[in-house]
Amino acid sequence: DYETATAYIDLFVTTYTLSFVYVLIMWWLERDSRWFLVAGILAGLGLGMKLTAGPIIIGFLVLLIFYILFISRNFKMFVWIGAMIGLILILDLPWLIRDAMWAGDPFYPFGIGLVKSLTSSSNSTGVNNSSGLSAIVTFLRYPFDLVFNSSTYYAEAPGGMASALPLLG
Repeated sequence: DYETATAYIDLFVTTYTLSFVYVLIMWWLERDSRWFLVAGILAGLGLGMKLTAGPIIIGFLVLLIFYILFISRNFKMFVWIGAMIGLILILDLPWLIRDAMWAGDPFYPFGIGLVKSLTSSSNSTGVNNSSGLSAIVTFLRYPFDLVFNSSTYYAEAPGGMASALPLLG
């Protein structure tokens, strides 16, 4: 029960991200490019709240760009896609500034800390050790660890947050 209650912010991120996907489906059905502006607002708010919305947003943007480049070949849509990406960045910017001021890293915990850990893989003799590879493995395991071993990153969630997944679903 406690682990389920700790997913409060994820409910809002999930709502905005799912709404972003829904709006893209509405664009697909209606072919009205103004939906991209609504999608940009929703994605910007979701990404600003929590950077974990990023992979979903980026994934759908890549699919959309792939569709435009290889299937529809309607290159005029890139203006709307650019406007959508601009809205995402503008709405995400206040949170990035806040994180830069508070943590010294606008993409905390995915940004400068990860870059520093990857670049610190050389010791003073110039011989590489395994810390760079370890940092990459840790980064790739992050989604899995958040669900099943979240106490590594989130002290209030002993054991994992797997019980929150049905609630988010």
